[in-house]
Amino acid sequence: MGNGYLQYGLMAMLMALPKLRKINLSGCRYGYYSRINDSFLLNLCKNCEFLEEIVMFNCILLTPDGIASAIRERPSLTSLSISLKSNGNIIDSLVNLKGLTCLDLSDSCISDELLSSIATEDLPLRRLVLQYCGGYSYAGCWNCRCDNLTKLALFALIRNCPLLSEIKMENIGSGIIENSDSSMDFGVYPQLKSLHLAYNSWLRDDIIKTFPFIFPNLQLLDLNSCTKISEYCIGQVLRKCRKIRHLNLSNSEICDSSLYIISKSCFGLLQLDLSNCDNVKEEGVMQVVEKCTQLREINLQGCRKVAANVVDSMELKQRFLKWHNVVDP
Repeated sequence: MGNGYLQYGLMAMLMALPKLRKINLSGCRYGYYSRINDSFLLNLCKNCEFLEEIVMFNCILLTPDGIASAIRERPSLTSLSISLKSNGNIIDSLVNLKGLTCLDLSDSCISDELLSSIATEDLPLRRLVLQYCGGYSYAGCWNCRCDNLTKLALFALIRNCPLLSEIKMENIGSGIIENSDSSMDFGVYPQLKSLHLAYNSWLRDDIIKTFPFIFPNLQLLDLNSCTKISEYCIGQVLRKCRKIRHLNLSNSEICDSSLYIISKSCFGLLQLDLSNCDNVKEEGVMQVVEKCTQLREINLQGCRKVAANVVDSMELKQRFLKWHNVVDP
Protein backbone atom coordinates (compact mmCIF):
# COMPACT_ATOMS: atom_id res chain seq x y z
CA MET A 1 0.00 0.00 0.00
CA GLY A 2 1.46 3.36 -1.04
CA ASN A 3 2.04 6.36 1.15
CA GLY A 4 -0.90 8.22 -0.41
CA TYR A 5 -3.34 5.44 0.53
CA LEU A 6 -1.97 5.33 4.04
CA GLN A 7 -2.42 9.04 4.51
CA TYR A 8 -5.91 8.86 3.04
CA GLY A 9 -6.83 6.14 5.52
CA LEU A 10 -5.48 8.10 8.46
CA MET A 11 -7.36 11.23 7.42
CA ALA A 12 -10.55 9.23 6.99
CA MET A 13 -10.12 7.98 10.54
CA LEU A 14 -9.88 11.56 11.77
CA MET A 15 -13.04 12.61 9.95
CA ALA A 16 -14.89 9.73 11.62
CA LEU A 17 -13.85 10.91 15.10
CA PRO A 18 -14.79 14.60 15.26
CA LYS A 19 -15.38 14.46 19.03
CA LEU A 20 -12.04 12.82 19.83
CA ARG A 21 -10.67 14.08 23.16
CA LYS A 22 -7.58 11.92 23.75
CA ILE A 23 -5.14 10.19 21.43
CA ASN A 24 -1.91 8.22 21.97
CA LEU A 25 0.39 8.04 18.94
CA SER A 26 3.42 6.67 20.78
CA GLY A 27 5.81 4.23 19.17
CA CYS A 28 4.69 4.81 15.59
CA ARG A 29 7.84 3.36 14.05
CA TYR A 30 6.66 0.46 11.94
CA GLY A 31 3.79 -0.71 9.78
CA TYR A 32 0.62 1.19 8.99
CA TYR A 33 1.03 3.87 11.63
CA SER A 34 4.67 4.56 10.81
CA ARG A 35 3.35 7.14 8.32
CA ILE A 36 2.14 9.44 11.08
CA ASN A 37 3.93 12.67 10.27
CA ASP A 38 3.63 16.44 10.64
CA SER A 39 0.78 16.64 8.13
CA PHE A 40 -1.25 14.05 10.01
CA LEU A 41 -0.74 15.79 13.35
CA LEU A 42 -1.67 19.15 11.87
CA ASN A 43 -4.92 17.75 10.46
CA LEU A 44 -5.61 16.05 13.77
CA CYS A 45 -5.40 19.33 15.66
CA LYS A 46 -7.36 21.23 13.04
CA ASN A 47 -10.26 18.78 12.73
CA CYS A 48 -10.72 17.47 16.28
CA GLU A 49 -12.00 20.56 18.03
CA PHE A 50 -12.60 18.76 21.33
CA LEU A 51 -9.08 17.35 21.53
CA GLU A 52 -7.58 17.82 25.01
CA GLU A 53 -4.79 15.26 25.37
CA ILE A 54 -2.05 14.15 22.97
CA VAL A 55 0.63 11.53 23.67
CA MET A 56 3.26 11.11 20.95
CA PHE A 57 6.48 9.49 22.10
CA ASN A 58 8.86 7.95 19.54
CA CYS A 59 6.93 9.10 16.48
CA ILE A 60 10.01 9.32 14.29
CA LEU A 61 8.46 11.32 11.43
CA LEU A 62 7.24 14.14 13.67
CA THR A 63 9.49 17.20 13.77
CA PRO A 64 9.64 19.97 16.40
CA ASP A 65 8.44 22.55 13.87
CA GLY A 66 5.60 20.26 12.80
CA ILE A 67 4.55 19.76 16.42
CA ALA A 68 4.70 23.51 16.98
CA SER A 69 2.45 24.22 14.01
CA ALA A 70 -0.04 21.56 15.08
CA ILE A 71 -0.50 22.57 18.71
CA ARG A 72 -0.84 26.18 17.61
CA GLU A 73 -4.09 25.05 15.99
CA ARG A 74 -5.41 23.56 19.21
CA PRO A 75 -4.67 26.04 22.09
CA SER A 76 -7.26 24.29 24.26
CA LEU A 77 -4.95 21.30 24.89
CA THR A 78 -4.63 20.46 28.58
CA SER A 79 -2.17 17.54 28.40
CA LEU A 80 0.81 17.12 26.09
CA SER A 81 3.36 14.29 26.14
CA ILE A 82 6.11 14.53 23.52
CA SER A 83 9.71 13.59 22.78
CA LEU A 84 11.60 16.44 21.12
CA LYS A 85 14.69 16.05 18.98
CA SER A 86 15.28 19.78 19.43
CA ASN A 87 13.27 22.81 20.46
CA GLY A 88 12.75 24.17 16.97
CA ASN A 89 9.99 26.78 17.05
CA ILE A 90 7.95 24.96 19.66
CA ILE A 91 8.49 27.33 22.60
CA ASP A 92 6.04 30.02 21.50
CA SER A 93 3.39 27.43 20.67
CA LEU A 94 3.92 25.60 23.94
CA VAL A 95 3.57 28.59 26.24
CA ASN A 96 0.37 29.60 24.40
CA LEU A 97 -1.34 26.48 25.77
CA LYS A 98 -2.80 28.51 28.62
CA GLY A 99 -4.85 25.60 29.94
CA LEU A 100 -1.95 23.12 30.01
CA THR A 101 -2.00 21.12 33.25
CA CYS A 102 0.25 18.17 32.28
CA LEU A 103 3.52 18.34 30.33
CA ASP A 104 5.69 15.27 29.78
CA LEU A 105 8.94 15.86 27.89
CA SER A 106 10.55 12.48 28.60
CA ASP A 107 13.53 11.55 26.41
CA SER A 108 13.67 15.02 24.88
CA CYS A 109 16.53 17.30 23.93
CA ILE A 110 15.50 20.55 25.59
CA SER A 111 17.12 23.92 26.15
CA ASP A 112 17.50 26.48 28.91
CA GLU A 113 15.18 28.78 26.97
CA LEU A 114 12.38 26.22 26.89
CA LEU A 115 12.63 25.49 30.61
CA SER A 116 12.80 29.17 31.44
CA SER A 117 9.68 29.81 29.38
CA ILE A 118 7.79 27.03 31.15
CA ALA A 119 8.76 28.43 34.52
CA THR A 120 7.87 32.06 33.78
CA GLU A 121 4.72 31.90 31.62
CA ASP A 122 2.34 31.13 34.50
CA LEU A 123 1.00 27.94 32.96
CA PRO A 124 -1.46 26.06 35.25
CA LEU A 125 0.81 22.98 35.31
CA ARG A 126 0.00 20.30 37.86
CA ARG A 127 2.29 17.59 36.49
CA LEU A 128 5.73 18.00 34.91
CA VAL A 129 7.94 15.14 33.69
CA LEU A 130 11.56 15.70 32.59
CA GLN A 131 12.66 12.07 32.73
CA TYR A 132 15.81 11.20 30.74
CA CYS A 133 16.03 14.69 29.24
CA GLY A 134 19.24 16.23 27.97
CA GLY A 135 20.57 19.20 26.08
CA TYR A 136 20.01 21.82 28.76
CA SER A 137 22.63 23.46 30.95
CA TYR A 138 20.56 25.62 33.30
CA ALA A 139 23.32 28.21 32.90
CA GLY A 140 20.91 30.73 31.44
CA CYS A 141 18.02 29.89 33.75
CA TRP A 142 19.28 28.87 37.16
CA ASN A 143 23.04 29.48 37.13
CA CYS A 144 24.03 25.81 37.07
CA ARG A 145 26.59 23.73 35.16
CA CYS A 146 25.90 21.59 32.13
CA ASP A 147 24.18 18.23 32.73
CA ASN A 148 23.04 19.26 36.20
CA LEU A 149 19.68 19.41 37.83
CA THR A 150 20.10 20.88 41.30
CA LYS A 151 17.80 22.11 44.00
CA LEU A 152 17.95 25.56 42.38
CA ALA A 153 16.32 24.23 39.21
CA LEU A 154 13.82 22.10 41.11
CA PHE A 155 12.63 24.94 43.31
CA ALA A 156 12.63 27.46 40.47
CA LEU A 157 10.06 25.31 38.67
CA ILE A 158 7.94 24.95 41.80
CA ARG A 159 8.11 28.62 42.62
CA ASN A 160 7.09 29.71 39.13
CA CYS A 161 4.50 26.98 38.50
CA PRO A 162 2.45 27.31 41.71
CA LEU A 163 -0.17 24.70 40.78
CA LEU A 164 2.27 21.80 40.38
CA SER A 165 1.18 18.85 42.50
CA GLU A 166 3.52 16.27 40.92
CA ILE A 167 7.06 16.45 39.60
CA LYS A 168 8.92 13.57 38.00
CA MET A 169 12.64 14.20 37.54
CA GLU A 170 14.28 10.79 37.33
CA ASN A 171 17.81 10.16 36.10
CA ILE A 172 18.52 13.81 35.33
CA GLY A 173 22.32 13.97 35.22
CA SER A 174 25.05 13.33 37.74
CA GLY A 175 26.85 16.64 38.23
CA ILE A 176 27.08 18.39 41.58
CA ILE A 177 26.98 22.07 42.36
CA GLU A 178 29.56 22.84 44.99
CA ASN A 179 29.17 25.52 47.65
CA SER A 180 25.46 26.00 47.00
CA ASP A 181 23.66 28.06 49.58
CA SER A 182 21.80 25.52 51.72
CA SER A 183 20.33 28.34 53.81
CA MET A 184 18.44 29.87 50.87
CA ASP A 185 14.77 30.50 51.60
CA PHE A 186 12.81 28.51 49.02
CA GLY A 187 9.37 29.13 50.51
CA VAL A 188 6.59 26.67 51.30
CA TYR A 189 4.67 24.74 48.63
CA PRO A 190 1.75 22.84 50.18
CA GLN A 191 0.33 21.95 46.74
CA LEU A 192 3.22 19.59 45.90
CA LYS A 193 2.04 16.05 46.74
CA SER A 194 4.23 13.73 44.62
CA LEU A 195 7.98 13.90 44.07
CA HIS A 196 9.73 11.28 41.89
CA LEU A 197 13.51 11.68 42.13
CA ALA A 198 14.80 8.18 41.40
CA TYR A 199 18.32 7.57 40.03
CA ASN A 200 19.65 11.05 40.80
CA SER A 201 23.16 10.88 42.19
CA TRP A 202 23.22 14.68 42.57
CA LEU A 203 20.81 14.48 45.50
CA ARG A 204 22.50 15.12 48.84
CA ASP A 205 21.43 15.39 52.46
CA ASP A 206 21.35 19.20 52.36
CA ILE A 207 18.63 19.05 49.69
CA ILE A 208 16.53 16.24 51.15
CA LYS A 209 16.46 17.68 54.65
CA THR A 210 14.54 20.75 53.40
CA PHE A 211 11.62 18.69 52.05
CA PRO A 212 9.52 18.51 55.26
CA PHE A 213 9.56 22.30 55.54
CA ILE A 214 8.90 23.29 51.93
CA PHE A 215 6.62 20.34 51.00
CA PRO A 216 4.47 19.92 54.14
CA ASN A 217 1.78 17.89 52.33
CA LEU A 218 4.08 15.45 50.54
CA GLN A 219 2.35 12.08 50.05
CA LEU A 220 4.60 10.30 47.55
CA LEU A 221 8.39 10.29 47.77
CA ASP A 222 10.50 8.18 45.41
CA LEU A 223 14.22 8.09 46.27
CA ASN A 224 15.02 4.85 44.48
CA SER A 225 18.78 4.51 43.89
CA CYS A 226 19.60 7.98 45.22
CA THR A 227 22.86 6.62 46.55
CA LYS A 228 24.37 9.81 47.98
CA ILE A 229 21.69 10.32 50.64
CA SER A 230 22.64 9.10 54.10
CA GLU A 231 20.52 6.68 56.11
CA TYR A 232 20.49 9.18 58.97
CA CYS A 233 19.06 11.97 56.78
CA ILE A 234 16.33 9.70 55.40
CA GLY A 235 15.30 8.91 58.96
CA GLN A 236 15.17 12.58 59.93
CA VAL A 237 13.06 13.48 56.90
CA LEU A 238 10.57 10.69 57.51
CA ARG A 239 10.24 11.71 61.15
CA LYS A 240 8.69 14.98 59.92
CA CYS A 241 6.91 13.92 56.72
CA ARG A 242 3.89 12.42 58.48
CA LYS A 243 1.58 12.51 55.46
CA ILE A 244 3.62 10.10 53.36
CA ARG A 245 1.43 7.41 51.74
CA HIS A 246 3.77 6.00 49.09
CA LEU A 247 7.48 5.61 49.84
CA ASN A 248 10.20 4.11 47.63
CA LEU A 249 13.60 3.62 49.26
CA SER A 250 14.86 0.87 46.92
CA ASN A 251 18.61 0.33 46.69
CA SER A 252 19.33 2.55 49.67
CA GLU A 253 21.47 2.11 52.78
CA ILE A 254 18.61 2.35 55.24
CA CYS A 255 18.45 -0.08 58.13
CA ASP A 256 16.04 -0.92 60.94
CA SER A 257 16.53 2.42 62.70
CA SER A 258 14.84 4.17 59.75
CA LEU A 259 12.08 1.56 59.72
CA TYR A 260 11.40 2.29 63.38
CA ILE A 261 11.01 5.97 62.50
CA ILE A 262 8.64 5.06 59.67
CA SER A 263 6.56 2.95 62.04
CA LYS A 264 6.25 5.83 64.51
CA SER A 265 5.72 8.67 62.03
CA CYS A 266 4.14 7.46 58.77
CA PHE A 267 0.92 6.03 60.19
CA GLY A 268 -0.98 6.45 56.91
CA LEU A 269 1.58 4.59 54.81
CA LEU A 270 -0.03 2.50 52.04
CA GLN A 271 2.95 1.36 49.95
CA LEU A 272 6.57 0.78 50.90
CA ASP A 273 9.31 -0.36 48.52
CA LEU A 274 12.46 -1.64 50.25
CA SER A 275 13.77 -3.82 47.43
CA ASN A 276 17.52 -4.48 47.51
CA CYS A 277 17.97 -2.75 50.86
CA ASP A 278 20.62 -5.10 52.24
CA ASN A 279 20.68 -3.62 55.75
CA VAL A 280 16.97 -4.14 56.45
CA LYS A 281 16.19 -6.91 58.96
CA GLU A 282 13.08 -8.79 60.04
CA GLU A 283 12.71 -6.83 63.29
CA GLY A 284 12.40 -3.49 61.49
CA VAL A 285 10.00 -4.85 58.88
CA MET A 286 7.79 -6.36 61.57
CA GLN A 287 7.71 -3.03 63.39
CA VAL A 288 6.42 -1.28 60.27
CA VAL A 289 3.81 -3.97 59.66
CA GLU A 290 2.52 -3.76 63.22
CA LYS A 291 2.39 0.03 63.52
CA CYS A 292 1.44 1.11 59.99
CA THR A 293 -2.02 -0.45 60.08
CA GLN A 294 -3.08 0.92 56.66
CA LEU A 295 -0.12 -0.62 54.84
CA ARG A 296 -1.31 -2.63 51.86
CA GLU A 297 1.84 -3.29 49.84
CA ILE A 298 5.49 -3.85 50.70
CA ASN A 299 8.33 -4.90 48.41
CA LEU A 300 11.11 -6.89 50.07
CA GLN A 301 12.72 -8.34 46.96
CA GLY A 302 16.46 -8.65 47.45
CA CYS A 303 16.33 -7.95 51.20
CA ARG A 304 18.73 -10.75 52.08
CA LYS A 305 18.42 -10.35 55.84
CA VAL A 306 14.66 -10.94 55.74
CA ALA A 307 13.97 -14.69 55.67
CA ALA A 308 11.24 -16.16 53.49
CA ASN A 309 9.50 -17.83 56.43
CA VAL A 310 8.75 -14.48 58.02
CA VAL A 311 5.99 -13.93 55.45
CA ASP A 312 3.50 -16.20 57.21
CA SER A 313 3.69 -14.33 60.50
CA MET A 314 3.38 -11.00 58.70
CA GLU A 315 0.31 -12.09 56.79
CA LEU A 316 -1.40 -12.97 60.05
CA LYS A 317 -0.95 -9.37 61.18
CA GLN A 318 -1.90 -7.75 57.89
CA ARG A 319 -3.95 -10.14 55.75
CA PHE A 320 -4.29 -7.71 52.88
CA LEU A 321 -0.61 -7.03 52.35
CA LYS A 322 0.89 -7.83 48.97
CA TRP A 323 4.30 -9.44 49.28
CA HIS A 324 6.93 -9.53 46.55
CA ASN A 325 9.55 -12.27 46.29
CA VAL A 326 10.94 -12.38 49.80
CA VAL A 327 14.00 -14.62 49.55
CA ASP A 328 16.16 -16.58 51.97
CA PRO A 329 19.51 -15.00 52.84
